Amino acid sequence: MARSTRCGRRKSKDEFALKELIVEIHQKYKMYGYLRVKEVLIERGFLFNHEKVYRLMCELQIQSVIRKKRHTHTGTPSRIFDNLLERQFQGRALNEAFVIDITFISTPDGFRYLSVIKDLYNNEIAAWKVSKRNVYEAVLHSD
Repeated sequence: MARSTRCGRRKSKDEFALKELIVEIHQKYKMYGYLRVKEVLIERGFLFNHEKVYRLMCELQIQSVIRKKRHTHTGTPSRIFDNLLERQFQGRALNEAFVIDITFISTPDGFRYLSVIKDLYNNEIAAWKVSKRNVYEAVLHSD
């Protein structure tokens, strides 16, 4: 019986030290939940089950601060044009109908946007431009 009491005391000391460490991590990284706290503990040389970290954080009433979602869209919305072709792509005259396509390409310097104007009469590329920003005006005003 005395043996289990000693183990219980040792366990409570270890848990007390672990709780202090968890509080320290939480004060430094308020947005970290139990999984990320566990990763920080692993980086510091401690190996604990994520369930134990979760249980101790619950006992300490520690919760991560939930970050607000940031909406990346700013500025004016895209311009919507009327559907003049009504999906009738075939049987067009030269220079009668054009379509624009914009795609991105990964380069060593970051992403670049390829804007292309295609003539529907013969599917030839009428104009194209590579730019750092995703704007359809880039291809419309190409040289």
